[in-house]
Amino acid sequence: MMTVEMKVGRFIEIRGRGVVTQEEMQAFRSRLFALMVKAGRPIVAAVDMRGLAPFDDTVRGMFVGLMRGDNPHVERSAHLAEAGSAYHQQAVEMITLAGNPSRKLFSEVPELEHWLGERMDDAERAQMKAFLAEPG
Repeated sequence: MMTVEMKVGRFIEIRGRGVVTQEEMQAFRSRLFALMVKAGRPIVAAVDMRGLAPFDDTVRGMFVGLMRGDNPHVERSAHLAEAGSAYHQQAVEMITLAGNPSRKLFSEVPELEHWLGERMDDAERAQMKAFLAEPG
């Protein structure tokens, strides 16, 4: 399952858990693009994938295509995955294929918060901390 919300400013919160189907990825993509339009300027995103199973080949391709397509609308995107997990290695490959140096993968929350927080206002930073503290 993938969820996406924008509660404060242009900060987009994305969380992935379990297995993601093609249908779920399509719905996620539509919701994400709608929020990017609503933001009205390049977004900053925290992508919490700590509980995500690796994508199958089709969903993996959809996610890479989504990231490539939204590159112009992303100021920074910080992805969080457990080091050593099967999804972590897949994320390394997908972020590389997306071709945007403004996307980074982290396995530790403090490093993510510092890097992403450099481009956020105080309200966005507070929301990011609350989002990352939530249990998955």
